[in-house]
Amino acid sequence: EHLGENLDEGEGLDDNIGKTYFEVELENGRGKGTEQQDGRSYVVHDGDDQGEGPRDERNLCYLAYFSLGTGVLFPFNAFITAVDYFQDLYPDQHVDRVFTVAYMFPNLVVLGLLLVNDLNLTYNKRIYSGFTLYLFCLFSVPLIDVALIGEESTGSTWNFTVAAVAICGLADGVAQGSVFGSAAVLPARYTQAVVSGTSVSGVVISVLRVLTKALISQDEAGLRRSTYLYFGVAGTFCVFCIFVQAALSKLPVYRHFMGLNAGDEEKAGLTQSDAGAEGQPVVEEEGSSIRQIFSRTWPLGLGLFFSYAVTLSIFPGFLAEDVESETLGDWYAIVLILGFNVMDFIGKSCPVYERFRLHSAVGLFMVSIFRCAFYILYILATFGPEFLKGEPLGPMYVSVITAFLGFSNGWLTSNCLMKAPSLVNHRDAEKTEMLMVWFLLLGLMVGALLGWLWLL
Repeated sequence: EHLGENLDEGEGLDDNIGKTYFEVELENGRGKGTEQQDGRSYVVHDGDDQGEGPRDERNLCYLAYFSLGTGVLFPFNAFITAVDYFQDLYPDQHVDRVFTVAYMFPNLVVLGLLLVNDLNLTYNKRIYSGFTLYLFCLFSVPLIDVALIGEESTGSTWNFTVAAVAICGLADGVAQGSVFGSAAVLPARYTQAVVSGTSVSGVVISVLRVLTKALISQDEAGLRRSTYLYFGVAGTFCVFCIFVQAALSKLPVYRHFMGLNAGDEEKAGLTQSDAGAEGQPVVEEEGSSIRQIFSRTWPLGLGLFFSYAVTLSIFPGFLAEDVESETLGDWYAIVLILGFNVMDFIGKSCPVYERFRLHSAVGLFMVSIFRCAFYILYILATFGPEFLKGEPLGPMYVSVITAFLGFSNGWLTSNCLMKAPSLVNHRDAEKTEMLMVWFLLLGLMVGALLGWLWLL
């Protein structure tokens, strides 16, 4: 494939005879260097280099990945942001804490299984399956309310709701890893698009919750009507994402990079268009093992783990249950969650500009460790001096540190996920990004469990 490209540029095949794959890659500008590992030579690709692919007309591919990133976290954000509705139905339950654990555990397990064996499922099949399950879970909330709750919630309706959250987590394990994995095959800006999209989902869901809460009366009937509308809009967006994925697989820039990732066409037995149309990269030889990939990317994987362990032990459970404001009442948690999501979006979007990038993997890991200082700051909000707990300084203090929590979380996430594919050879990009997402989810799971310690 690459030799054929040289012919198009007026170069002869004779110049490439006797050269290895990575030597040709370097001369064509695709590789930024070679490394030896386990007796094999690798081309280490620059994740920021778009190579010689077709132009992303009107940024359609970027916007498609941005939309998919928004969609994969829409359901989770919908459940945790509707805390006022669920807390009204189940006042004796720690809603956000239970939802987070119920969501993360199946998510982590499913993505781990796909990391080991993708079951020969194409990107399209995995993403379609994930979003279909999302729809089932989102529409189950108003269905449970209408069909089972009626005038009063019960233990059974609570169990059904938690089961819906768990199935939603399973769907996330299928869809999110696949979206990030496919984006990793393309230049780094598309990974950044997915990352920014994940944060936009939180912002959009929070704003939607604020609007439905503000515009519809907040008696019991009004709270239910606003929740029906809220989950209905979230489900509609998931339908939109299914169509986005169908369109994405037909875009020239997507098909081009999927075709490059397929490797040598003759050895793979596929044409470039076949590989792109199927939406599944086909490699010419066995890729690196998980252990080999981890040995090259461990600072980034552990950085994501520590970052999300800190974040999820505070957000959303602590913000929803452990701080209060007499002035804002039940709006307080919603405002804090909205503020976190806005700053998380800003943090995830900044690295699209080079001045906000940190290219040192170890440096990113160290920043994630320093974020443990947030524990001290939040402890002061609950057990510190009275002036940090009373009105109006208390809510202002918590709002400021929550903004920094969100920004640092987003900035670290974007930098780590954009950097990781550049540390491995190109055919391992998908597996590498899925491994990074697995560490991210592991951090979410540990953080959700640590969140229960605030109750002690």
